[in-house]
Amino acid sequence: MLTASRYITKIDPDSDEFRKALREAGSIVAGTAFQVYSRHHHFKFQDGEVLFEELANMISNSTSIQKKYLCRDINGDVHIVDQSDLVQRTAVYGVLQSNEGVLLVRDRTRSDKKWDLPGGGVDPGEELLDALRREVNEETKLEIVGEPMKICEFTEHFYDIDSEKGWESTRHFYKVTSDGTPQLDGNDDDIAEGRYFTAPFSPEKVAPVAREIISLANA
Repeated sequence: MLTASRYITKIDPDSDEFRKALREAGSIVAGTAFQVYSRHHHFKFQDGEVLFEELANMISNSTSIQKKYLCRDINGDVHIVDQSDLVQRTAVYGVLQSNEGVLLVRDRTRSDKKWDLPGGGVDPGEELLDALRREVNEETKLEIVGEPMKICEFTEHFYDIDSEKGWESTRHFYKVTSDGTPQLDGNDDDIAEGRYFTAPFSPEKVAPVAREIISLANA
């Protein structure tokens, strides 16, 4: 319980000073009343005012608590990663449809054996569509023809098993037209095999992100 002392003062919760204090302290639990904890600070919202320990020297002399992220790997296992250890990554994926269905691939490291969209990481300095063409060719041997159509993009926190790193990964998805004969027996690297799937896409076989993106592509 926070008690009154010479270290306690009142402050307007809408003030810039309090907002700065919250940024220094960490996250809050929202509600009509809330408390904020960090290693060095304790704030309590009460009766429209905020009581908090005097910050001027404490903030400048303290070490902020490292923010952590929950990252799931390709198998759904959870890894807790410090913000400072997150690797920024951009990736591209293609929805390749033909008369045979949607071409999906299965990653060698995936223990649940589910199928996903072909694609992967963008190399430093590489344009998104150049990376998309390269990744699709590396995983399927198909060549993208025409102009890919952007479906969507989103950012997720992912743990890469091979590098043992957490990624803040921005993923871009495209609907593409391809030419050639797909290689369905894998690529001797990260892809074990490829296969065409038709709707309905079984949750037991097709990864959830792939199902959602395919649905968006056909909306």
